[in-house]
Amino acid sequence: MDRIDIKYFTDPLCCWSWALEPQWRKLIFQYKDHLTWQYVLGGLIPSWNGFVDNINSVSRPAQMGPLWMHAQQLSGMPMAHRIWIENAPASSFPPCVAIKSAALQSNRYGESLLRKLREFCHLKGKNICDTTVIYDAAAELATQHPSFQMQKFLEDFQGKNGQDSFREDWKETKRWDINRFPTLILNKGTNTIQISGYRSFDALRKALYYLDPLLQNVPLNSDILEYREFWGTLLPREESEFFSGTEVQA
Repeated sequence: MDRIDIKYFTDPLCCWSWALEPQWRKLIFQYKDHLTWQYVLGGLIPSWNGFVDNINSVSRPAQMGPLWMHAQQLSGMPMAHRIWIENAPASSFPPCVAIKSAALQSNRYGESLLRKLREFCHLKGKNICDTTVIYDAAAELATQHPSFQMQKFLEDFQGKNGQDSFREDWKETKRWDINRFPTLILNKGTNTIQISGYRSFDALRKALYYLDPLLQNVPLNSDILEYREFWGTLLPREESEFFSGTEVQA
């Protein structure tokens, strides 16, 4: 059976991608047997020298804080917005390279490190541009997944492999002319849908239905224990999204 392929253009410092986590995680869990997905890291902030986000009127770190506050209010996801005053990341490139370095071992490791770095940033207020913070996140990943090779990760992150892998994502982002994160490009056969920005679960699900109407018959696995085990960590807002619109087994 042909699956729907999803390219998820994102960045570890993108507050709207973090805001989308509850809907995105529910979508993946419910339809995981009918999807393939990959993260394409777009490098939101090369540096603050010359950086301009015209959509959100941001050109310096202090202006990012109010944007995160707005995203938190809209989504319900916690965001340590004071980081942009107290310890502002200088670039999102180092965590992007780290995530791609982990993904060289396994896409799931890349996904896990992306999540960990987001948690470090949004929940703990840590500067994920700092290599020490990146190493701490990778060390946690290695503790949870004994097959994750920390030494190989360090070699790839500090050397050419990780840089080259991220450079390919950067090129792909430009090739698709993506200038807003998150952006999802969903494809099945000759049909493609592009979705940008913060969206509801229902909006994401309708995009799947458009590409494959048979997915409307996929039953929801409503076992919250299995959901927790699948993702490892869940925030209250993510659990409430899972509960939304269905009867969930406690």
